[in-house]
Amino acid sequence: MLKELPIEKFDTNEATDMSFMFSGCRQVTSINLPNFKTSKVTNFSGMFRYCNKITSLDVSNFDTSAAIDMSLMFGSCLKLANLKISSFKTNKVTNMASMFYECQALTSVDLSNFETQNVINFSGMFYDCSSLKEIDLSKFNTAQGENMSLMFSKCTSLTSLNLNQFSTNNAKDLSGLFSECKSLISLSSLLKEVQFFTPFSSFSFSASNSKLFLNLIFVLGILPNKNSFNTLGCWK
Repeated sequence: MLKELPIEKFDTNEATDMSFMFSGCRQVTSINLPNFKTSKVTNFSGMFRYCNKITSLDVSNFDTSAAIDMSLMFGSCLKLANLKISSFKTNKVTNMASMFYECQALTSVDLSNFETQNVINFSGMFYDCSSLKEIDLSKFNTAQGENMSLMFSKCTSLTSLNLNQFSTNNAKDLSGLFSECKSLISLSSLLKEVQFFTPFSSFSFSASNSKLFLNLIFVLGILPNKNSFNTLGCWK
């Protein structure tokens, strides 16, 4: 099985689509991309999906200024523990769905330079990042976000989130946003918008994170009806 990729001499100067380029390279343990030219690439979707054995990936040299789609870019990189993407330019990106889906070994990721003002789809972005202990999303602008379903679902190690710039005014799907976030008990600044809880039935909370639910209810000063509690699964 292929364990190394001889790509040092690839000429990618004119490439516009790198979607699923290395997808399914399940036995590859490392990918060295120091000379990759990506300034014209608009589609990075699924580029490293199912690279199951890669533990470290440095793509800090990528020029992503033309990028529109980054969905599933690192999806199911199950052992990826070290990811360097702090230099990414994302001001044109509209799709970040499942970007870090099932990155189960990732404990932190630097997204401080991410510009998300044009992103429409955030669904499953951090789904099952079960080792992720913190994410600084204080600069995330979600004003255009329509789909945030399962965005943080199964982030079982997260205890708090800073979501200062989060807006859900445009959101159409928030289902399962924090589902199975068993350790999450604190959210910062998300509570400014009552619209966040409209409708209650679009959310998925479990008994394991009912403390978070109660904190949100208390701060917002709103009490759902009995059916809403049953739907959310906090109380029976």
